Amino acid sequence: MENIKTIYVHLSPNKLPFANELTNSNFAFDEVPAYTQISIDQTKKITKSDCILLTKNEIDDFKDELLEFFNLCKKGFPSFYKDAFWLTTLLRLYVVYLYVIKHDISSFVHIENDNLIFNDYSVLKNLPEGCFFTKVGPNCGSAGFMFCNSKEKLTTTINALKQLLKKGEINIRPHTSYDFLSEMILIDILIRGNKAEYLPLLPQDKYFELTDCVFDGASYGQYIGGTNNGNDSGWYGLNHFIGQLLNQNKIQILFENNQPFVVDGEKKIKIFNLHIHSKKLSNYV
Repeated sequence: MENIKTIYVHLSPNKLPFANELTNSNFAFDEVPAYTQISIDQTKKITKSDCILLTKNEIDDFKDELLEFFNLCKKGFPSFYKDAFWLTTLLRLYVVYLYVIKHDISSFVHIENDNLIFNDYSVLKNLPEGCFFTKVGPNCGSAGFMFCNSKEKLTTTINALKQLLKKGEINIRPHTSYDFLSEMILIDILIRGNKAEYLPLLPQDKYFELTDCVFDGASYGQYIGGTNNGNDSGWYGLNHFIGQLLNQNKIQILFENNQPFVVDGEKKIKIFNLHIHSKKLSNYV
């Protein structure tokens, strides 16, 4: 199997070339959060490979491209992408794309800084060429864990994303059930348009037979550990498939030898990653 690179991204809002046009957010930080290193250490331990952390120094070469992308957001989505947090969560997808193309990386995983992985990348080897995201709920995806094994497929995904930005929020709204058009909503629109794919969230999902594990878009880790804005364990969004199933006791989560599993009927299935939204990553390694 080709060597899979691991890419993390931290964008400092006040160091972006258009920082003066952004509004502050309590969830966007100029410094790399300390929990990022816990995630990186876990990934290194599991995969036995190095991780790439993209910060200001690594993306300075992309200033012109980032400004062009921001202007697309500003023109097409003026109600949403002034917020420093939501702008940077969308922008990091473009940063990953620019870095991958520049460095001729054919296969990579992108992990959000508050995610932990518990399995090596061998589970990804049987997937077809594509750009894969993780599922949250109806019309809602996530780049918390993202896998791509084709520069061509990634280019198709990013070009389609730019086309959505050009269409503008007025034209996008009818294609989703959400008022707020975050990058999570745009990811799902891309997938419904066959410009990307979802990794399996449950054993009945597409590609589970190729991975033999499930992937956390948001709910597994949030239900276990709560969130970073006051919600305790047991919390789930009303748009979270997994949170609803856990709350209804239709599935359960258990840990064995530090490996999380979802129990679905008589099946016990490995959970590849957990999105630890509470940021208390040290509790799970």
